[in-house]
This record gives sequence, C-alpha cells and structure tokens, in this order.
Amino acid sequence: MAKSYYLEDGNSYGETRIENAITSILSGESLAKFWIIEKQKTSIGYLCVSLGFSLETGGVIFLSMSFL
Repeated sequence: MAKSYYLEDGNSYGETRIENAITSILSGESLAKFWIIEKQKTSIGYLCVSLGFSLETGGVIFLSMSFL
C-alpha cells in the first residue's frame, strides 16, 4: 500500500527506507502510531500519525499520513 501511495503521489519510493520505518513503528517507536484500515477482513488503507518537535512552530507538531 505504501508503494502505491508514493507512486500515485509522484514521490520517490525507497522500499528499504519505508520498510525500516514501519518496522520501527511496529517495534514500539513512541513517536509514531500505525493502523491498518480493513473492510470485510481486507486491508484497504492505512493511517500513520507521528509526533515531532519543532522550534519554528513552538513545540510539538504532528504529521498524519493516510492512504485509502
């Protein structure tokens, strides 16, 4: 699904980079959460929410990425 998202959006897709990031999240990375969206037991999308800290915005920021 991530590959489809990146290709559809015209971004470069680094398979190893994306797989490493997902593995980190599933292994307990505290700054990100990942959910698979299912319909009738079939994966139809995902939602990834990650937290960060930015001096420019004055503190905690979040990034949400979803694909359906």
